[in-house]
Amino acid sequence: MSDYELRMIPAEDILPYRRLSSILFRAKVWNDGEDEETVIRKHREADAEQGEYFFRIGAYLDGTLYAAQEVLNYDIYFDGQPCRMSGIGGVISDFNSPKKGALKQIYARSFEIMREQKQYISHLYGFEESYYRQYGYDVSTQCAKWRIPLDKTRFVRYGLVKGYDDSPEMQEDIRRVFLQFAKQHNLFTIRSGKNWENFLKSRSNYTTDHASFVHYTDGTPDAFFSYIAEPQGELTQNLAVTELWYTDLAALRGVLSYFETQRPYGDHLILPLPENVDLSPVLNNWAGWGKRNVERTICNTGVSRVVDAEEVLKMARYKGEGSVCIRIYDDIYAPWNNDCFTVTFGRETTVTRGGTPDIEMTINAFSSGILGRIDSENLPLFTDVKIHNAANLDKVFYQKPLWIEEHF
Repeated sequence: MSDYELRMIPAEDILPYRRLSSILFRAKVWNDGEDEETVIRKHREADAEQGEYFFRIGAYLDGTLYAAQEVLNYDIYFDGQPCRMSGIGGVISDFNSPKKGALKQIYARSFEIMREQKQYISHLYGFEESYYRQYGYDVSTQCAKWRIPLDKTRFVRYGLVKGYDDSPEMQEDIRRVFLQFAKQHNLFTIRSGKNWENFLKSRSNYTTDHASFVHYTDGTPDAFFSYIAEPQGELTQNLAVTELWYTDLAALRGVLSYFETQRPYGDHLILPLPENVDLSPVLNNWAGWGKRNVERTICNTGVSRVVDAEEVLKMARYKGEGSVCIRIYDDIYAPWNNDCFTVTFGRETTVTRGGTPDIEMTINAFSSGILGRIDSENLPLFTDVKIHNAANLDKVFYQKPLWIEEHF
């Protein structure tokens, strides 16, 4: 790696970062009517709102900035356990840099800081997934976008749907659904404070274009959903769901029953769901040749990696009882992960270093497996995975619900 000087970029030194960003992303250094002082002040305020774990790090040569990135903190659940996740954004690199390796140095140092801050998982939205594999990231969350002709539904009425009325009581109902959904889905970020208040305001039925509802079963809130109407030409429109959280699949079925009542007002229902949810039992999928059919498109929603394998193994949820020894190798940017980890699980979980490996894998494969994207049967699709003893691997690496909505 090159000998760049790495240092944090406070708001007071933001202008070189903004100038380089403007060249790479064709964005203004500042908006019309602003001056340098205003830009610095706004960044200072925005950085403060990000909290104590936020940092912006740059690589310099002879005082000139050549690369940088921002690292934001998100509270999530991993296998039902509270966890911190770092979200990487604002990555810039000057293609005229006199030396290579600026971003490599930045990632190596960033992972050290993440580990110190107990941000044991990292996520980003890359311009090209293959590029970020060199840093240990791989596909994790996926979204299934359903496009359902509303005349192809066969939903059964279930529960009660109430329009969101901005009341504190209904806001608390939405919060309960939100937190339960978060605990059931790895990587789902937990909104709180001002972020949560702003979200609720942005989904008001009274002051926005969103239609927002809470679903109840026997008086208990078990789903929240919000959608907008998207015009399709002059005479038709689609109903596009922007948020849908539910506590179980019965509640999801209840939400779908609402849209059966909306057939006169929409052509298609556009519905993003976790990839593992299959709506086939409640749809007339195949209408016949030349007729409108249900469409389902899979989209990747970013890449993830484990920053500290030992800590993540301690938090992971395992199936039944057993023991597995996992060897992780070739993690260039987080070398503390290069070791054998023996995991014994049952009533309690213990993780120790050392042992004879049952499986050998890169951090990419390990991250996809332990986060729940790839199960043990499909791990050999990673070319660098070597399985020596398959017993109990299916208790460690199995598919789990994954979902992420935040963008950074």
